[in-house]
Amino acid sequence: MSQLAFLGLGSMGGAIARNLAAGGFSVRAWNRSAEKLADYPELNRSDSPADACRGASIAISMLSDDVAVNAVTFGPDGVLEGLESGAIHIGMSTVSVACTTRLV
Repeated sequence: MSQLAFLGLGSMGGAIARNLAAGGFSVRAWNRSAEKLADYPELNRSDSPADACRGASIAISMLSDDVAVNAVTFGPDGVLEGLESGAIHIGMSTVSVACTTRLV
């Protein structure tokens, strides 16, 4: 089964990541508040978004706002540094049209 990266373990993101793991996916998770990862022992802990994305065929992000999405995607140790060519990034954050356009 495919390895997934999940970035953002808030109330919705955590529930989705947990359900993916229960469905048999190997989920590598990262959260800005690293201590939150302790609430999800079924997920594989990652130290950065790039680390979570390495080897993943799909990365899913569910973050709080434009600033968080831009930092996690384009910043140092971000999604773009770890996600391989041909992999898919599914952005499930509530962000502006400008932020969404930049992600495309």
